[in-house]
Amino acid sequence: MDASADNGNRSSDLVGVSKGNYASTISPFGEIVEASTTYLLAQCHRLYAAPSLGDLVRTEEDSTAFSVVADVSTKSIDPSRRPLAMSQGEDTVDDIYNRHPQISRLLSTEISLIVVAHKADGKLFRYLSPVPTKIHAQVSICQFEEVRELTMSLEFLSVLITSSVGSPDDVVAAFLRTASVSHPDPKKFLVDAGKHIAAILAGDVHRLNALLRRIS
Repeated sequence: MDASADNGNRSSDLVGVSKGNYASTISPFGEIVEASTTYLLAQCHRLYAAPSLGDLVRTEEDSTAFSVVADVSTKSIDPSRRPLAMSQGEDTVDDIYNRHPQISRLLSTEISLIVVAHKADGKLFRYLSPVPTKIHAQVSICQFEEVRELTMSLEFLSVLITSSVGSPDDVVAAFLRTASVSHPDPKKFLVDAGKHIAAILAGDVHRLNALLRRIS
């Protein structure tokens, strides 16, 4: 296998993720390796083939969990062995992967997910499922219509704003900016979202103003 091709084109293999464009077809990018009712950790099938911060993803199982990407990390699969600097002079990243193709097998890309909703028996519920997602459940980027359906109501925003996973304000802003394109009037959607945020952060004007600037 050409290691440079494997390294440089991983993100393009992930349908619907780049530039905030949600998927028109479902293509799993990873699977759940840690689960609770509020938080999921997914491991990508391919190194670096992760969705973007703030993207909405879904699990592929009978009771679908909808989650927002709160953090993306790439690290050694062995916690006791940290990657070492390997560049020699003017090496590019691709040069390093070409010279050491085994690197791709020694690292993994993981995605931290905040659960915001679930679907059971065909009905969408904008609150947590009573039971966590199963380990090894497949995870996919949401389809355009799913994003619009979920964000027709933003009652779940407080879950993202109060989360301790990742950087909550960056997650909220990225999620809203990306989700806005699924609506006929993206600007109106963001204005309405701002009103929801204002109600949640009424007692923290500094944080409120900073967050509103990020979605404007």
